[in-house]
Amino acid sequence: MKVKKILSGIVTGLLISIVLQAQQDTVPRAGKPANNPYLINLYHLEPVSLPKKSILVQFFMDSPHYYKWYSPKTDKPEKLSDKMVVNEINFHGRGYYGLTDKLDVFLDLPLRDLHFYSPMGLRSGIGLGDIASGINWNFRPLDRDGRNSLSAGLTLGFPTGKYKNLDPDQMALGEGSFRFNGNFTGLHRWDRYSLIYSAYYEYRTNHSGMHIGDKAGAYGVFQVPFTTPLGNFGVEGSLYTYWKFKNTDQGNTVPNTEDYAVDLGVGGWYNFIDRFYLRFHIPFAVFRNNAWFTQYRVMIQLDYLF
Repeated sequence: MKVKKILSGIVTGLLISIVLQAQQDTVPRAGKPANNPYLINLYHLEPVSLPKKSILVQFFMDSPHYYKWYSPKTDKPEKLSDKMVVNEINFHGRGYYGLTDKLDVFLDLPLRDLHFYSPMGLRSGIGLGDIASGINWNFRPLDRDGRNSLSAGLTLGFPTGKYKNLDPDQMALGEGSFRFNGNFTGLHRWDRYSLIYSAYYEYRTNHSGMHIGDKAGAYGVFQVPFTTPLGNFGVEGSLYTYWKFKNTDQGNTVPNTEDYAVDLGVGGWYNFIDRFYLRFHIPFAVFRNNAWFTQYRVMIQLDYLF
């Protein structure tokens, strides 16, 4: 209950900040896109490319906290009890490089730490997750007023996380399939705030005769930057929804492998040393697999733009 009250206070405060800051004309109508921190976000949506030969380095932490867990016994989401605990934390090192003024490449290196405690014992997994790399093409750069931009991206995920030959007490660190993710991402800016929107489809390959279900999703991130005597700040709200299709094994559907959700999130950032930014975001899974309020995630990120 204490955690819920703290998170509710954070959400309320950030939503009030968004409304108040949207009433102030503090955002310039145009500017250099790479130096606008509100064009960077914790969902790694990239509506505007970096300038040629620029480098963006990110260190990212994502820690889900569960209210409910999918029970294989009842085939339904159930509240976690004192006898069952799920701890998960993911660290990412991510780097972007501007090949041209319209084309970026990136590499994502994940480390995962998973623990599942239950009356049946402890299961855990610690190590490298699934590495990903890709390109982003800003085919419609910011217009003269700096208000609109469109880009397309392609990401290839590699099955580098351990997923087979697991001991009974081990958890998989990867999905065991190659992933091909294609997306379109756009930006629209008003005088006072910005909207980043994106949609993607991800195809996943087979492993060991099983086809891992594809995934489709969409994002919307509403951002309001503002300046104070203490520095440059920003607040944001987000909507994320996805549908992960069922796995199939030799043509037969694998039970309990379909997943769909709607997340609402709030967050903010602080620019404290020139091009050094600290960001956080808290998405709530308000609906997932026919269950309400199943989890929230704490996301923290450090960005440095060279």
